Amino acid sequence: MPRGQNRSSKRGIELSVPIELRTKFGKLEARHFLSAESSGVVILKRVQGSRRFFVRPQSSCVFSEAFGANDCDCVRQLQASLSLIGRHGGCCIYEFAEARGMGLRFKFEVLAYARRNQVDTAKAFDALGAQRDPRTFATAVAICRELDIPQRICVGSDNPKKLNAFKLAGYDATRRVLKIRQNSNIRQFRKEMQRELGHFA
Repeated sequence: MPRGQNRSSKRGIELSVPIELRTKFGKLEARHFLSAESSGVVILKRVQGSRRFFVRPQSSCVFSEAFGANDCDCVRQLQASLSLIGRHGGCCIYEFAEARGMGLRFKFEVLAYARRNQVDTAKAFDALGAQRDPRTFATAVAICRELDIPQRICVGSDNPKKLNAFKLAGYDATRRVLKIRQNSNIRQFRKEMQRELGHFA
């Protein structure tokens, strides 16, 4: 795509022209985004109605999304979000941000350390000298501003940092619980996130 067709903003977000994606969740609008911090894809569907606009900030997880790993809930939360967007509207801001923004190489180091020492990933982050979750979700907020997402939103996430990022930016934000099927690995993963990172139960 010629760069002249992209749109940059004073918020530092470059958005491509939208394309239509035909998915199992219905027809959805997709745009590529680029900022100084990250890049990714915005999935959007606008519908008429008075309900809160659904927003899902999602960080990439190549192991679950591409290779079928079933020891985290990342791909299931993504699919639940896209299903909801397809039916009722909303947006998913999908950032290429493996290992909570630390990168794919670091993700391998974290998982290798965690499994070698039989600890959870939060403790592996500590041992490797990294913040447990350094993400600010500022890009997700800026994209919502750029796309004129309504002020009344519900954020689909168990992570309070995502919800608070929108509240601090002035959004009237509540939490939307995403219902997903869980196996024993995912139940253990979610308990670790609650215990170590303060995620909602």
